[in-house]
Amino acid sequence: YLAPDDFARWDVKMHLKRYTDRTVTGLVSDAATGAPIPGSLVSDGCSSGSLVCVLSGADGRYSKTVTLDDRTGPIGRTLTASAVGYWPQSTPVNPISHWPSAVTALRAL
Repeated sequence: YLAPDDFARWDVKMHLKRYTDRTVTGLVSDAATGAPIPGSLVSDGCSSGSLVCVLSGADGRYSKTVTLDDRTGPIGRTLTASAVGYWPQSTPVNPISHWPSAVTALRAL
């Protein structure tokens, strides 16, 4: 605490935010036939704090772009692809260093 007539100094160095877009893209396909699986959910949880929560298109492809601060340290995420009638498949990714292009093959239940 400062007493009356005391003086305090606080020097602060601040950084400007530097944002960069990162994109994850991929294809979800049937492991046995290689056929694309439309409407597959690709996510890292689809909850508060999630970066990815998308459905694959009619061609089984998905894409999600997120904006992140370049100085943020590694944020490990696990992306999971799931679809009705298939076992879900997961893969770890690090969106800070790079978003991979992923080919995810799901196996039928």
